[in-house]
Amino acid sequence: GLTIQLEDEKTEKKEEFNYSGGIAEFVQELNKSKQPLHAKVVYFEKEKDGISVEIAIQYNNSFNENIISFVNNINTIEGGTHVSGFKSALTRSCNNYAKEHNLVKDGSLSGEDIREGVCAIISAKLHAPQFEGQTKTKLGNNEVEGLVESCVSEGLTRFFEENRPTANKILEKAVLAQKAR
Repeated sequence: GLTIQLEDEKTEKKEEFNYSGGIAEFVQELNKSKQPLHAKVVYFEKEKDGISVEIAIQYNNSFNENIISFVNNINTIEGGTHVSGFKSALTRSCNNYAKEHNLVKDGSLSGEDIREGVCAIISAKLHAPQFEGQTKTKLGNNEVEGLVESCVSEGLTRFFEENRPTANKILEKAVLAQKAR
């Protein structure tokens, strides 16, 4: 499960949110006011060399991307290597599927077009996180990028092959985003 505790230090007001279904349930909650393109949240996890990653993804009908990332349960609002790994694997996996199934005429879809309407949570846990930036809210560990990339690439490729109608909907949305530019 996942528990998020918020505390307003000025008013001392505290609020707690519990998601027994973990980050997948959190993604559903974030998409509650939108129309998801697929009912089930896509969830992947992988562990290697003391690093574990969890990724939950659900596309919706909006034009915005909503990617929230955590390292050791700390919100990394500036992103970092785990988010870079996610974005590059998402772009590559979607483009590979689109080309294999002739969904794009020429060239490839941009990451921006592919991320339109995505709601995702990336959570990494590791022993020695290296944070960058003035506010220390950006992960700098390069080894996490590769782990997230392989997790998303393997998971999405499998998901797309097992759920072609959903994959087609996601890619059709990206193609429309490309045409709208």
